[in-house]
Amino acid sequence: MGRTRGSKRATSSSRNAPSNVSPPKRSKHTTKPEKSKTIANTTGRRAESTTQVETPTAPEDHSTNCSGKLDFSSPERLLASMLAPAASLSSFFEEQWEQKPLVVRRGGGEASAGSYGACFSKDGLLSLLAKHDIQFGLDINVCRYVKSKRENLNGSGRATTAKIKNLFDKKQATLQFHQPQRFQDELWRICELLESHFHSLVGANVYMTPGGSQGLAPHYDEVEVFILQLEGRKHWRLYAPPTELPRDYSGDLTQDDIGHPTHDFVLETGDLLYFPRGTVHQADTPSNCQHSTHVTISTYQRSSYGDLLTLALPKILNSAINGNVDFRKGLHVGQLSNNRVDDKPTFQSLLGQLSNHVGDHIEGAKYQMLRDFVANRLPPYRPGDLETGPVGPMPTGNCRVRLIYASHTFVHKVSKHEDEDGENDDEDDEDDEDDEDDEDGEDGEDGEDGEDGEDDEDDKDDEDDDIATNADSLNQDGHNLTGFVVVQHSVANSRTNHMMGSGETKALRFPTGYYQAINQLKSHSEGDWLESSQLCLPEDDIRDLLMSLWAEGLLEISKD
Repeated sequence: MGRTRGSKRATSSSRNAPSNVSPPKRSKHTTKPEKSKTIANTTGRRAESTTQVETPTAPEDHSTNCSGKLDFSSPERLLASMLAPAASLSSFFEEQWEQKPLVVRRGGGEASAGSYGACFSKDGLLSLLAKHDIQFGLDINVCRYVKSKRENLNGSGRATTAKIKNLFDKKQATLQFHQPQRFQDELWRICELLESHFHSLVGANVYMTPGGSQGLAPHYDEVEVFILQLEGRKHWRLYAPPTELPRDYSGDLTQDDIGHPTHDFVLETGDLLYFPRGTVHQADTPSNCQHSTHVTISTYQRSSYGDLLTLALPKILNSAINGNVDFRKGLHVGQLSNNRVDDKPTFQSLLGQLSNHVGDHIEGAKYQMLRDFVANRLPPYRPGDLETGPVGPMPTGNCRVRLIYASHTFVHKVSKHEDEDGENDDEDDEDDEDDEDDEDGEDGEDGEDGEDGEDDEDDKDDEDDDIATNADSLNQDGHNLTGFVVVQHSVANSRTNHMMGSGETKALRFPTGYYQAINQLKSHSEGDWLESSQLCLPEDDIRDLLMSLWAEGLLEISKD
């Protein structure tokens, strides 16, 4: 759902829906941004080829909020409240996630209109258009699907209220507003908590379609999709995925491509729809409804085992080449020009030996993926979008402290070699993926495409210099020269750039001896104070650690 595409207007009046079953002294430790690329954001078995409706079962978790109101007290409770009462969190991941669609019914009408709070509305969009420089193509797409053909009705430059109202009212066009969490606090809050739960980027698009119209062609996406019906009603048809758990968006499909729908139903205001990546879908607003507004929340793009191995295998293979002479033996003379040479057993043997060289490379690949996520995720939700900075008085002597944003702070032990390799890998990956991003084009309904940052060799040289400088200082203190403890965080990330470009990881590096003390802070009960004297470090190092974290806005010092 990340590009301008359309779907043929539905003619079926059936409302069979999938239920819960189928269908300051600064420290010597440098704060250096780590360059990273955006994997925008962002799974399913083949859908059941039946339109049979099964009765929803009661939630397994009776503590789940069934009121239809979102629970923002934790990432897990937010997702549970989105799924209730159709499924509990545990049953959802066992039975639906990456497998089959789910519809959560709220009852429709005024009773369920407030289920998602003030997420978004048609009036809200018109207000944004008046206040902000909203650009056609970048921030908003306008399209419609007529006679099995999608039409792009974008203007150029700023999308004014008058232009948008004319396209919506007179052209019966669908408005596709990209990444509304950049402007709307309620969606910022939702996406930020879901990112904390999934550890994957979570993007959003809002769709507004006039009655009797449809904007997008049938298609499938490469992301897990949650649809929240905010205003009016939307008629959906879902189809079996031609590819199980695809990595890429399908492009516009024809009606002949997709066959008969497996599910055909209408979402009422307050309802929620989930479907796995690969699910072919199209939707229209019924003619007896003035307009429909829904928000698509999507996640888990390029978050598969294959994507992890794509990062790890080059290092595993290099380790095998360096450590095993079989990988260094030359090809048979003439092998490249003789396709009759049966070398399949040789390659099978070599590939079988790769498992002996896995080492820590899988963990290194996880570190790369996490670093990219941290660089590009939303910052913590703060009403009023307050600036970050030191909280409380400067740490002096023994004091009470607590980590402020534990879910946005990550601690790793990283070797100096891995740290340098990670920078190189990011640049290589950016080169490799530029062509893919160009082909993907604009953002669209279920998937949020990001843009990779450009290579910057000067930054890489600066990074190497900083690493070397830091290593020297560690040596003077008698700490381990071969590695660091890296504290990465997304506290200072840009909300306004979320899913719209590449970000930089904010990172602090410490000697490896600081690892236990930092984890003491991170694992301490949220909201509880910890006496600084309890940290497992010498007094001078405690003061240095606290000063660094406090200056970064990660640590709060008690005023008592």
